Amino acid sequence: MSVNKPGNPMFGSVGGRMQKKLTHRGNRNVDVTINLTAMVDMFTVLVAFLLMLFNATGEIVTQDKDIKMPKAMNNKELQRALILQVSPAAVKLEGQVVVNTATLLDEKADDDVVTRPLANKLIDKRRAFARENKGKPAPEEVIIQADVDVEYMAMKRIMMACAKNGYHKINLAVEQRPQE
Repeated sequence: MSVNKPGNPMFGSVGGRMQKKLTHRGNRNVDVTINLTAMVDMFTVLVAFLLMLFNATGEIVTQDKDIKMPKAMNNKELQRALILQVSPAAVKLEGQVVVNTATLLDEKADDDVVTRPLANKLIDKRRAFARENKGKPAPEEVIIQADVDVEYMAMKRIMMACAKNGYHKINLAVEQRPQE
């Protein structure tokens, strides 16, 4: 038995005539190489994209730098809802300043007058949801992310404004305290 030079494995069972047809009369090389550098670059970009995607969808509430949230042991996972951030300086709805917290602390002022800017923004959010989602009931849930140092009077007025304007399910965002 004689030892022969190995041929191209792709055309091992096909005759030379078929190989010439597939390779344009035998002028072009059939061996294909993969550019490994481009493939590694592509996978690096893909991994970075996926990491950013999962990082962006992980948290429902991002903590504002001005807010020190209270700690609690008993808590539950929050669902996506409208977010109110209450710091000692201002009340923000979805990141936009609505009213100063000092205004809410004026005991002589009427509750409805003090919370009117917040109430108007809450109503606008419900109307915008109704326009975008015809036929769906408007959400009744709100998440309040409040600083530990915000006084009770301000929190009471904020919660009353939420309840009066259709947001009856009020959740308070807290940091999870480790169990002892």
